[in-house]
Amino acid sequence: MSNLTPQERQVRIRELKHAIEELEAGMPSEMDEQQHEKIDELEQYFDAVETKFTSLKIFWEDLKQSLKDSKQD
Repeated sequence: MSNLTPQERQVRIRELKHAIEELEAGMPSEMDEQQHEKIDELEQYFDAVETKFTSLKIFWEDLKQSLKDSKQD
């Protein structure tokens, strides 16, 4: 059992409610920050994929040209 007086309990309840409200208020900003971090990670991944794809296209064009040149010889 608690040794708190009814007034002390009321104060404690108010403190806990306030703490919960602060946590709830902070959640959207934390979620926004996490979403921005994930978007940044996806952009970096997309850039890497795009770079590899561009390299592959260049390689493919070089390969096709080499095959055409070897057929003409």
